[in-house]
Amino acid sequence: MIKAIAVDMDGTFLNSQSTYDHQRFAKVFRQLQEHNIQFVVASGNPIYQLQMAFPDYVNDLCFVAENGVECFDHGTMILPGALSCYQGFIMPSPLKMKILNSSAECVSTIPA
Repeated sequence: MIKAIAVDMDGTFLNSQSTYDHQRFAKVFRQLQEHNIQFVVASGNPIYQLQMAFPDYVNDLCFVAENGVECFDHGTMILPGALSCYQGFIMPSPLKMKILNSSAECVSTIPA
């Protein structure tokens, strides 16, 4: 069973004019909701830019912004972007590692 669909924005979800078919998305999104499938918007872009692309869905989508530094789940920040440095390596905060680990477990259950 599919639990989530994640899309990158630039060069993947967005067309060459940096936009998308809003009517088609609304139709597809309703179908995803009917099947309890989460739609995840992922990008290296900042959160405000991602939310501007989906103004009617900010509280209905999951956003992974700035290459994972900020994560929002249905309007609630679940990952504040805190990074810590350990022996010269940039490491995610313990909260981020917990979320990443649980996400990896969840993703590994989705059939290919």
